Amino acid sequence: MVFTDEKERALAVAILKLPDALRAVVQDLLPSRLCDYAYNLCVAYNEFYSACKVIGSPEEKSRLILCRATVFSLRRALFVLGITPLHKL
Repeated sequence: MVFTDEKERALAVAILKLPDALRAVVQDLLPSRLCDYAYNLCVAYNEFYSACKVIGSPEEKSRLILCRATVFSLRRALFVLGITPLHKL
């Protein structure tokens, strides 16, 4: 995957921080660390989505992968917290 925008890179880095956040929760027994991770991931995704066109862009495939990875990471974090995510609003 090639990231052409800084917001894409920032989102990818945020996604990759999930294992560190889970490790911190286990080590420190502070579930709020996972809440912070989920919040920061949502902020990074919002900034990415505001700055980067996904559907119809030349980078559509890699950007869709980022979107799916965001969903996976956020669902995993919410599952560990015992929160059932909504699939539609």
